[in-house]
Amino acid sequence: MSEETRFYTTLQSIINDEEQPVKQLEEVRELYHRGDSSDELKRYYTYDKERAYRMFQMQTRKTKRRKVVRFAIYVAAAASILVGIIIPFIGKQEGLIPGITAHHPAIPVLSDSLPRIKLANGEIIEISDTCNSISVQGVRATINNNTIQLSGTSENAAIEMNEIIIPRGRQYRITLADGTGVWMNSESTLRFPNRFTNSRDVELKGQAFFDVVKDGRPFHVTCPTGTITVLGTSFDVKSYQGEATQVTLVKGKVKYADTYSEVSLLPGEQACQTDEGIKVSVVDTHRFTAWKEGIIYFDDNLENVMRNIERIYDVKVIYSNDGFKQIRFIGECSRFQTIDEFMKLLSLTQEFEYEINGNIVKIE
Repeated sequence: MSEETRFYTTLQSIINDEEQPVKQLEEVRELYHRGDSSDELKRYYTYDKERAYRMFQMQTRKTKRRKVVRFAIYVAAAASILVGIIIPFIGKQEGLIPGITAHHPAIPVLSDSLPRIKLANGEIIEISDTCNSISVQGVRATINNNTIQLSGTSENAAIEMNEIIIPRGRQYRITLADGTGVWMNSESTLRFPNRFTNSRDVELKGQAFFDVVKDGRPFHVTCPTGTITVLGTSFDVKSYQGEATQVTLVKGKVKYADTYSEVSLLPGEQACQTDEGIKVSVVDTHRFTAWKEGIIYFDDNLENVMRNIERIYDVKVIYSNDGFKQIRFIGECSRFQTIDEFMKLLSLTQEFEYEINGNIVKIE
């Protein structure tokens, strides 16, 4: 049986709510994400999205309650495919499918809040969507859509620390003066010097993916719980207040140290800050870096999933019953234009209903 045939067979059986072997589902998922599953696969993207959604919704409504519960719990299989494949089929007309419509899909702006640069003297400059460049107090930047290119200052200039503040609902790609790329996620702050000296030191609160240029100088990323040291590599740092710090290495080698210990990471490994110290494990790095490509990946209970969604969409989530918080979901989908589109997707499990009023999302 060809890969394409297995793809369609599995897809149809998922729609019919039939259980699938995890191995087969993983193979199908990989086939989809490679984007080379033949022209026949792309035929799905020509479907009328409204009609496709109605048909899929009708299939979902036919599912009995006991099967819906299994659907939500059997998340490593069916939910991953339904969320990661079927819904992107429906959303094709919105340009939501990575690898098919474009190599670098535009990540939608989901908030009216503006990124800001905080200068060393405390002055704050908002970066409007029409701003093309900034040159003030030792900060020179060129702005184009959701990218900011920073330029170094004179070698004789005094070292001053500035900040880039990315609000909820926004993502930006920053290029530092040494050429290092930094993808900043929503609600994140990066402190950086107006010029690098013998060491390149920055400070992060929130989440960012670093692609460090190797130039012989060490590169340090300090977050509230510890410091990452590299020479040239690609890695993700997630360090939001109240959440465990995670350092995920994609390529190269890094060291992560807190007050008490230090660990070295190889590609595919993640360091997680726990109450017992630093825990190192082997992970699928895609799950922790997909956000920079405009992909929402979730593998947690609803409370933690929605905590991330609050940042992405700049909303506040409330629950009519705390029992909803423990429903577990695993899946991935493209970053939608609206919070309603995402909630509509998640609620297809029929585990909860929702209501949106302004920037308040009520789960009930």
